[in-house]
Amino acid sequence: MAYLKAHYPEIFMCNLLSGAINSEGKTKEYIYESKINGINITPPDINKSTDNYINMDKNIVYPLTNIKNVGISAVKTILEEVVRGKFVDIFDFVRRCYGKAVTRKTLENLVLAGAFDSFNITRKTLINNLEIIINYGEIGEYLDDDVFKPELEVSREYSKAEIMKHELEVFGFYLSNHPVTEYKLKYPDIISLKDLSLYFDKNINTVVYIDKIKTIDTKQKEKMMFITGSDELNQADIVVFPKVYNGLSSIEVGDIVIVTGKVEKRFDQYQIITSKIKKIN
Repeated sequence: MAYLKAHYPEIFMCNLLSGAINSEGKTKEYIYESKINGINITPPDINKSTDNYINMDKNIVYPLTNIKNVGISAVKTILEEVVRGKFVDIFDFVRRCYGKAVTRKTLENLVLAGAFDSFNITRKTLINNLEIIINYGEIGEYLDDDVFKPELEVSREYSKAEIMKHELEVFGFYLSNHPVTEYKLKYPDIISLKDLSLYFDKNINTVVYIDKIKTIDTKQKEKMMFITGSDELNQADIVVFPKVYNGLSSIEVGDIVIVTGKVEKRFDQYQIITSKIKKIN
């Protein structure tokens, strides 16, 4: 196993990932390990992806089966159609697949996962024109290939923060490089969220991407905040009491922050009680 991992790392990791398709936690762990070892995981591609991870041009291609709301029947339909001939555009796809186990939600998640990026149309354009695309798909099977196809209203691509949000929705984790990684390399004293349990009742520094923010009023009518932050592998709850909140500069979802605080445990979950938060992006 060690020999294979050392001499054929892409094949080794590809097989590990294929064996973990039903495990979101293991998938996230193996993808992170692949990235830190220089192995690129490419987004799913409607003409290349299969029901397993595959090696292609020294990359590992993400499978259709590991996209949420894309069921086995939908994947089977797509793969059968690809065998008959690759999809030439989004209209060709909906004409051949929509309604045959491919639902509106399936189509939406395929778009947000990047499965149609090779058609050189922004994901936002496809989502904004989804109704037009589906309407064509419902009658397209009765039309010839050269029949006029509807014109799409073009939109600029989603922001990086929006793309990451969509990745979390359709994969359960961030498939692209997590933005905190580069900051971890800059700050050697940073603790990864997976290691919080090792620092119970101790003060730490960590870097997180802000996924969610909730602000509430205390009984004393003071503001406090609950943050859900993530790094490459884990999420953690971060509690900001009024004293720290009052001195806090404006932060929002999508920001990357250094959190200084004490690790505590609430029920069976570790959380960070902050003494300082610094925005760094």
